[in-house]
Amino acid sequence: MNVVLRFLIAGRDTIISALTWFFWLLSKHPEATTKIRQEINKKMPKFDPVDLNSLVYLDGVVCETLRLYPSVSFNHKSPAKPDVFPSGHKVDESWKIIISI
Repeated sequence: MNVVLRFLIAGRDTIISALTWFFWLLSKHPEATTKIRQEINKKMPKFDPVDLNSLVYLDGVVCETLRLYPSVSFNHKSPAKPDVFPSGHKVDESWKIIISI
C-alpha cells in the first residue's frame, strides 16, 4: 500500500491530468460510460482488486484516453557536452532536444 501511495503522491499531476481527460471523454460519450458500468456490474459483483484485470473495456478506454491526451506530452533532454547523433547531426550542449511521446 505504501508503494501505491508514493506513486500517487509523486505522480499526482499526471494522474490528475489523466483522470480529468478520462472523465471529460466519458461525459462526451455516455455509451462508453454505460458499457463500463455493465462490465463492472457483470464481472465485479463484489470488489476484489484481482478482478480489475478482467475489465477489458475499461482498460481500453483508459489507454485510449492516454493516447489522445498523454499526461506527459513531451520529454526534453540536453547533452552534457557537444555530441554527434548516429545520424550525423551535431548537437551543442546548450541545445534542448524535445521528444514527443
